[in-house]
Amino acid sequence: MNDFYMYRALKFVRDDADYATLPDFALSPKATLELWVNSAGPDGTQCLLSKKWSGNDFRVLLEPNGVLNELKIYLNGAEHNFGNLGLGYQHLAFTIDSSGTDCTIKAYKNGQPFGAPHTFAGVTGNWSDPAGIWVLGARESGGYTDHFGGLIDEVAVYDTTLNADSINSHYLKARNMQ
Repeated sequence: MNDFYMYRALKFVRDDADYATLPDFALSPKATLELWVNSAGPDGTQCLLSKKWSGNDFRVLLEPNGVLNELKIYLNGAEHNFGNLGLGYQHLAFTIDSSGTDCTIKAYKNGQPFGAPHTFAGVTGNWSDPAGIWVLGARESGGYTDHFGGLIDEVAVYDTTLNADSINSHYLKARNMQ
């Protein structure tokens, strides 16, 4: 369902098991993922973005913590908690460096570093597999589970690790995506 926030947000209704699929795209060994999210609140485990490929499993998750959600990254059986998401629209960015023997992910919330960076062992490469799709608002697990409730807006993928100033600029300034 399309619900308008600046005329482009997607509204995901958890009880309706909403999700959206994106075509496969490769992440370069150094990449940045950005998205704007507005959670409808804590309601069990919710997946913002996920991808399964060649024995790998990546998820950006929200898990309840009282009246807030904690933002977590799950990668190949390991999970890292970056902290409480907060209420209202939040700009999230994740820099991913899988150019070595491990994968280091740094999170940013509203243009500022968020939580401690985390290194996941043994994940390298470009994260591409045409048989595996990227999923917004759920995760694929022999069906779709962990549905998200809320709005997701402006998903962007960059083929480099953006620096903190660029990420903060994206948070502060409206962009014409055309």
